[in-house]
Amino acid sequence: MNDDKDKEQPFVTINHPPDPKWEGTSASTGNEKSEPLRDPGLSSSFSSVYTPPPVKQRKTSAVLAMLCGILALLFNLLVVTLPLGIILGITAFCSGLVARRSHRRSAGLVLSLFSFLIAMVWLASALVPLAVDPTIRAGLRLP
Repeated sequence: MNDDKDKEQPFVTINHPPDPKWEGTSASTGNEKSEPLRDPGLSSSFSSVYTPPPVKQRKTSAVLAMLCGILALLFNLLVVTLPLGIILGITAFCSGLVARRSHRRSAGLVLSLFSFLIAMVWLASALVPLAVDPTIRAGLRLP
């Protein structure tokens, strides 16, 4: 039979050209040539110049804006929790501005503005009858 087929061979052989930024060191001069950095655990047939994976940019401000915007919207729908909804709306608005500038995400900003609209409707529905109806004003003894 064939002895060449029975020999163990690596499943995949990766032969990349060496990266020029890893060749040589700051102490090397002129014509000296050095090997690129290699992992000592791998054989010389494998080129293992390490390239780190890309770093994902965290979008904490966008997530915070969206979460606070949703909560502000829900809390502003109820009159009892209106003050908490306004506080969460302000938080969502501020973090939404940061998210808009840095990540181009505007969902939290839109939700906070919509929650402010709901809060203004509730406040107007409470204050307009006080300003217009004289019987309510007399009952509350307002000037």
